[in-house]
Amino acid sequence: MLLLTGCRRTELAGMRRDELDDDGTFVIPSSPHVVALPALARAIIASVNPVASPVGWVFTNSGKSPVGGWSMIKNRLDAAMGNPTAWRLHDLRRTFVTGLADLGIRPDVIELAVNHRSGLRGGIAGVYNKSELLPERRAALERWAAHVEGLVAGKPTKGRRGSFLG
Repeated sequence: MLLLTGCRRTELAGMRRDELDDDGTFVIPSSPHVVALPALARAIIASVNPVASPVGWVFTNSGKSPVGGWSMIKNRLDAAMGNPTAWRLHDLRRTFVTGLADLGIRPDVIELAVNHRSGLRGGIAGVYNKSELLPERRAALERWAAHVEGLVAGKPTKGRRGSFLG
């Protein structure tokens, strides 16, 4: 989910069912930020067995708190990948941004996708341009998810500059 959405881990860990809209978006109220969830992310969410929670967390083990244990999760990932060189979970966010750029997604759409208000969306441009570009973000995340699915299947798609792997 981190790789598919570009969200911060605290944003995903704190995801509640009442923040998921029927239109396939995840509304992060603390930002406020709208994440256009690709079909693959929606399928992952749908596959999670709900645990009774007074808050309605999507990702929880006990229902009493959002999912935690990120170090343990990362260690399991490392083992599954054959203990790769040093990396951090936050690197998945950088991979997301770089991947969108390599697919030819516009920088302003990428900034909105990761909820950054700098660069092209900062300064006077950010004061005047209030468009959230949700259709463009939705298309970008669907394209990225298709690429990730291709990688998992051993059939990576080509970005603007060729394969992401070389």
